Amino acid sequence: MMNKIKVLHIICRSGAGGGEKHLLDLLEGLWKSDKYEIYVLAPEGLNYSLYAKYARAIFDYQSRKLFFFSNIIKACRLARDLDVDIIHAHLFPSNIVGFFAAWFCRKSLVVNLHADIRDNPGANLRKPVYFAVDKLIHRYYSKIIAVSEYVKKRLIQSGYQSGKIVVIYNGVKAPPNDIAAKDKQGYVIGNIARLHKVKGQRYLIEAISTLKSRGYCLSLWMIGDGDDRESLEKLVIALGLQSEVIFWGHQSDIWPFLQAFDLFVFPSLSESMGIALIEAMLLQKPVIASNVGGIPEIVNDGKNGLLVKATDVEALARGIEIMINDRKLADSLAWQAKQDAETKFTLERMIEKTGRLYKEMHKRIN
Repeated sequence: MMNKIKVLHIICRSGAGGGEKHLLDLLEGLWKSDKYEIYVLAPEGLNYSLYAKYARAIFDYQSRKLFFFSNIIKACRLARDLDVDIIHAHLFPSNIVGFFAAWFCRKSLVVNLHADIRDNPGANLRKPVYFAVDKLIHRYYSKIIAVSEYVKKRLIQSGYQSGKIVVIYNGVKAPPNDIAAKDKQGYVIGNIARLHKVKGQRYLIEAISTLKSRGYCLSLWMIGDGDDRESLEKLVIALGLQSEVIFWGHQSDIWPFLQAFDLFVFPSLSESMGIALIEAMLLQKPVIASNVGGIPEIVNDGKNGLLVKATDVEALARGIEIMINDRKLADSLAWQAKQDAETKFTLERMIEKTGRLYKEMHKRIN
């Protein structure tokens, strides 16, 4: 019987973002395959108990900056004591923690990059520091997983070695059968994303205001929470859209909301991938998204959805008008979107490609 490959996953956040969701889905898939011995170093939070469900053991990552170096020491001890084969780091600055653990313990390191540091809106003033440190250490990564061709291109521009980069698209779970849609009235436009300036929700709200002035009667449902919620709520009040826009906050089960949407809009200013966008496509919903980052790898303009210029409120409003007024086109785009999502962005495909990468790395070790 072949020994299981031991993998230590390191993540510095435990929230509701795409990186955390990706790791959770990956862990579940690896656990089901029964070919890997999984360990996780993660902070307590939203996904901690779920990570633990699929790991042989889980250990606490201290998210406070004061404990950053203690995380490095803990990761080194775990890599040594557990005798792991591979360290898999997710998100910044987990890659730095993973690098030191791999370097000190002579382990293989794979880093999952959901964006180039320069595109990382969460880094703020720390971005130059992360970028400088990453430039020093990325040459020592064994492999780098980019979640889109766009991310790969950005990484190469930043000096990463192209031969080490493997593109593995985020996979999305198939929707449950017989989803009961959330009760609604009228035409509902939906958005599922962290409430942050980079997600572009303010431009969607302004587009709704434009459409209201043209006589359209519709609702906008915002699923998610974040730092920008208060400013977005103020914008809604300023535009007199209290009856049209509903903030639902974070939802652990997004499928009933997605099922209720007549149209899904994804107005991000920067986006490496877009898991919620794929989820909407899997439910055969017509989609409109910004023509930025990795989104054109998901949405083929005029074929399976519509792409618009980011921050262009009028273009966004026109796109929504097209979807509302041309139902035949909307249905055709939605049908093709479902076919494409089911072919290209399955969870099984992501697990298979990640597992293949682990096996290649493990062979080199032995």
